Amino acid sequence: MFALFGSLYEKYERHIFVGFFICGFILDFFTLNKIDQLLDNLILTSYIVIAGFCIIFYQTYKSGRIKRPFLVKLARFSPLVVQFVFGGLISGYLIFYSRSATLVSSWPFLLAILIMFFGNEFLRKRYYKLVFQVGVYFFGLFSYFVFLVPVIWGQMGVSVFILSGFFALIGISIFLILILHFGREILIRRKFGIFFAILLIYTGFNIAYFRGWIPPVPLSLKDIGVYHSITKNSQNDFVLSQEKKSWLNHVPFYLDRFELEDGNQAYLFSSIFAPTRLNTEIIHKWFYFDVGMDRWREVGSVQYRISGGRELGYRGFSVKEVYTGEWKVDVLTTDNRLIGSQKFIVK
Repeated sequence: MFALFGSLYEKYERHIFVGFFICGFILDFFTLNKIDQLLDNLILTSYIVIAGFCIIFYQTYKSGRIKRPFLVKLARFSPLVVQFVFGGLISGYLIFYSRSATLVSSWPFLLAILIMFFGNEFLRKRYYKLVFQVGVYFFGLFSYFVFLVPVIWGQMGVSVFILSGFFALIGISIFLILILHFGREILIRRKFGIFFAILLIYTGFNIAYFRGWIPPVPLSLKDIGVYHSITKNSQNDFVLSQEKKSWLNHVPFYLDRFELEDGNQAYLFSSIFAPTRLNTEIIHKWFYFDVGMDRWREVGSVQYRISGGRELGYRGFSVKEVYTGEWKVDVLTTDNRLIGSQKFIVK
């Protein structure tokens, strides 16, 4: 049976690799639901553990320490399993990070994940190389801790991101120590390439974070809009008042029209999903487009605390006296990452 599978593997290796990667994506699409659910995190954790085990197993085989014929045959196919679990990891990150992302600010990070996803066919042969395996594995670790630590810690911010990077470095260090134990020779030969790959990815993550490119996971915007008034009824539900929307509101880049009424006030309502244990603050930052200066000018901000756990998101609003012209309200985290934005034109 191994001989038959081996011949088929050699003949159709290219298609098998792509198929396993796609299977990882399909599995995530149907199983991953919420970023704070135990099952979802167990799936992603299992991907990381299995990928690490298979890489160590394969590198032990490459170092010549595996002698038993059965284990040798298994080791030959371990990059296939790595391909599958990396496919699951990357697609899982694509699902979770895209829910929190706005293309305006997060497109570089999403593009990096997309390149890894669609560039899989081009990088197929690299899955046999230790430096490449370590690099992708560290990317997977760092990406996971970026949203896992806030979920567990219940907070967000610069210190939490730094802590995420620290855990990722600990994880890759344990991984390398295990490779050193089972395949010392090959690790020593590739030590400079491995160090450079880890340094490059770690630096890249920090640049992306402080440039605001990494989406504000685990937060995600459920609803946003501009209204004439916001009140609460006896059931503690928000009652929102706005003018009738036209079909143009469904056209991309179409600006909401806001007709001035008595009081000239505009209400920005947002609903933001956050994991159950997470408590953090968000900011509504108001901007007016100054035609004379040809730029957006900040005219005020409101900061308030949100609590996680509500399926439809934590609801809140800010109010501002407005006048004719083009307006924008950015919904931000306290570390200045964009959750969402609403543009409208006042008539």
